[in-house]
Amino acid sequence: MKYLCIWEFDPEDTDKIIEKARQATAEIKEKGTLKGIDAKKLLKSTKEGFLPCGKTVCYSFYEADNAEQLNMPMKYYLPEIKKAEYIPIISWSEFVEVWEKMKI
Repeated sequence: MKYLCIWEFDPEDTDKIIEKARQATAEIKEKGTLKGIDAKKLLKSTKEGFLPCGKTVCYSFYEADNAEQLNMPMKYYLPEIKKAEYIPIISWSEFVEVWEKMKI
């Protein structure tokens, strides 16, 4: 399933968030794990995250096979993450297909 994750952090934690992201990327690249968890079991990022200029709200896109995968990033980035929300998403073509079936 694909998800849009909207997460927020305090501006004063920006350096901590950046450093944790760098450490996570390096550990996954070097060891193939993050905090001892096989990288293949982690969320799959489908696009780079986006932030509106001047804001500390990030929009990230992920694919997950189970709910446990959704919790891992938040566990890793706590306590710096103030809040996070995962919203299931579908592609436009999937939406159109479902919509047309509902009209019948």
